[in-house]
Amino acid sequence: MIGNLSNSFHEVNVRLKLDEFKVKEADGVFLLTPDIICREAASLLVNLHGLDLRGISKKELARLLGKGQGCVHVIDLVSDCAQILDTLNPQV
Repeated sequence: MIGNLSNSFHEVNVRLKLDEFKVKEADGVFLLTPDIICREAASLLVNLHGLDLRGISKKELARLLGKGQGCVHVIDLVSDCAQILDTLNPQV
């Protein structure tokens, strides 16, 4: 699964490799960011490994991805991917 954001200040891509609904690999490419916090957020994506993204709250994703010290756009992209997975096959 790939999520991306592109605007005047950002070019951010997040890639999630899944096995069923669990994250096997997670990485990101940050081509354009306004500050170093966003670029450093790429290293936090490893915290998603082994996680079943169905039904996970955005608050929990934020905790795993650095909260206020992370990049809100990375959190949003991963949350959007999780919501898509939820619609495909909600956790019972």
